[in-house]
Amino acid sequence: MTQGMIMADYCLTDGSCNVRMAVGMLIISSIFIGCGAFMSYASANIVQFLHNTKLKSANSIRLQRKLFVLLCAQTVIPLMLLYTPCILNLGLPLIGIDSTLSADLTPLSLSLFLPVDGLATIFLMKDYRRAALELICC
Repeated sequence: MTQGMIMADYCLTDGSCNVRMAVGMLIISSIFIGCGAFMSYASANIVQFLHNTKLKSANSIRLQRKLFVLLCAQTVIPLMLLYTPCILNLGLPLIGIDSTLSADLTPLSLSLFLPVDGLATIFLMKDYRRAALELICC
């Protein structure tokens, strides 16, 4: 064996399916979908609040919008680089799709998370972006 990995055994050796494992994946998937729906709902409410608010100054609203964009990026990056590859590795065998490519790319995706998350913060915040560009361009 040249490569080893931990995977869920959905199909047993006698050809029957492991119902307990399938139910567990269904529960985990439902939790992820519920969390995604809540994040979408909360994001829409924040955008609507920032659009309709009249109680704050224009600078304060601009700052809130920039921070909201940064928080959205810091939510999407782990979702795409950490959770999605792991869900694919567990979920694709459940529906009978080979997950070899996903399993091979998952370590790369997991290792890219920290640099991509840091770069997103640096380049989405104006002061950090200026300082980084000055450091690079000097």
